Amino acid sequence: MAFKLCFSSPGMYGVMEHLFFPSDSGNLVDAFFSNFLLHKNKANLAEQLQSEKGTATMTRLNLVFPVIATAWCLLLLKAGSSSLPQTAPAPAPAPAHPPSNPCIAHERDALLDLKAGLQDPSNYLASWQGNNCCDEWEGVVCSKRNGHVATLTLEYAGIGGKISPSLLALRHLKSMSLAGNDFGGEPIPEFFGELKNMQHLTLSDANFSGLVPPHLGNLSRLIDLDLTSYKGPGLYSTNLAWLSRLANLQHLYLDGVNLSTAFDWAHSLNMLPSLQHLSLGQCGLRNAIPPPLHMNLTSLEVIDLNGNPFNSPVAVEKLFWPFWDFPRLETIFLESCGLQGILPEYMGNSTSLVNLGLNFNDLTGLPTTFKRLSNLKLLCLAQNNISGDIEKFLDKLPDNGLHVLELYGNNLEGSLPAQKG
Repeated sequence: MAFKLCFSSPGMYGVMEHLFFPSDSGNLVDAFFSNFLLHKNKANLAEQLQSEKGTATMTRLNLVFPVIATAWCLLLLKAGSSSLPQTAPAPAPAPAHPPSNPCIAHERDALLDLKAGLQDPSNYLASWQGNNCCDEWEGVVCSKRNGHVATLTLEYAGIGGKISPSLLALRHLKSMSLAGNDFGGEPIPEFFGELKNMQHLTLSDANFSGLVPPHLGNLSRLIDLDLTSYKGPGLYSTNLAWLSRLANLQHLYLDGVNLSTAFDWAHSLNMLPSLQHLSLGQCGLRNAIPPPLHMNLTSLEVIDLNGNPFNSPVAVEKLFWPFWDFPRLETIFLESCGLQGILPEYMGNSTSLVNLGLNFNDLTGLPTTFKRLSNLKLLCLAQNNISGDIEKFLDKLPDNGLHVLELYGNNLEGSLPAQKG
């Protein structure tokens, strides 16, 4: 911080015009005397000039005396300041704590109703008391913008029991996970399909059973749906037409859900242009992918169909035919799918492939175009029926250098070349 010295004397103002000093007293005096010596020289010069006109005395009085007087004042100020006790700077005020968000009353009541119907032997929901449900209740997150409950995460909490329809009072709920709990074979509540703002729904391995409610097709904003079911009697669906209404869906996990009678599965999935990750492992799928007029899965990056029998054995080209046309596809897992024969030539067009898992099938070889897969890092062909000279087989692989190659359980002969070993 600086301040400006102003004088009423015209003579003094002429010498000290617009002179600024720092607020520190030591620097103030040093700065002043630098200017004092400068302007004293100016005063002497003025005196010499004015003496020639006979007015030197008056000029000397007007210019020098006020400067000297001010200098003495500043000297006293500097001397006095060194003997005065130094005052410590005032401590900065403590940062204010952000105001707590006590939660919207009817949403808090809805959560308490939900808690009342749940079995909680591990006391996971012990924090669900008091008014501050947004900041202090386990698994509850509220929107900072509007204060409504936006996320409910009760994963692997050891809870079970009944899920109360009071959940519908959480009209702004966007994400819910009940993964890893045990709901004792209860069906997935149909009213979940009325949570219209839901974007992320995870019910994996929570021991739900019965029919997957087609009402989930009403969740038009859904981005992620995980119904992976390996616990208890499990889930099933006879018709996946409800999926076609989820136009924003990007990630779909139905592993372990019985789809053995869902003959429309491929056509229904073809209605999801935003789908990036599809996982239907061990779903009992039997019919291969029929040839639709046009494949819409242009965003697909990962497809996992491991452990589906597909009316084994099935010629590999009948199942593989649509995949070459997916420009972003990076991962294909088709292990234990009863595939027979040589991989089709058009597989060489899938140049975006990074991971290809085909263990436990009845494949006999690779096409000549396989060398085009320059991005391939993982190739799993263990427990197939590939035979012949191993060197000739390796020559069909891309030259970029695989990170993982599984070939055990085949009928290849010979030794690995030194550069390959």
